[in-house]
Amino acid sequence: MITVYVKHYLNEAGRTYFDKTWFPYVFSIITKQPGYHFIETHNDDSDPDCKNITFKFDDQKTLDDWIAHPDHQKVIDDLNPYRTKHYNVFHTAENTPAPDDIKEWQTIVL
Repeated sequence: MITVYVKHYLNEAGRTYFDKTWFPYVFSIITKQPGYHFIETHNDDSDPDCKNITFKFDDQKTLDDWIAHPDHQKVIDDLNPYRTKHYNVFHTAENTPAPDDIKEWQTIVL
């Protein structure tokens, strides 16, 4: 199982768009992907601009298949007008926790 943690930094309009439109759309497509297990979002108490997403796939292949999905890059790009800084992604293998401190995260361009 692979767990992916994403931090999107968005202005106020972007956070509203994320909650009302963007995340429900992403949910509707990612949940149909083979190998998908879980997705959730929550606010970051330490940074009001940050929207966190956690999702899980069976393995690297099913994650790669999601990354190759025709809508994957489009949904990332849809947030670009609202970004206050670059997004961060961290993924782990099964039973490996995400780092608590964003400074430990490595940006991975998916």
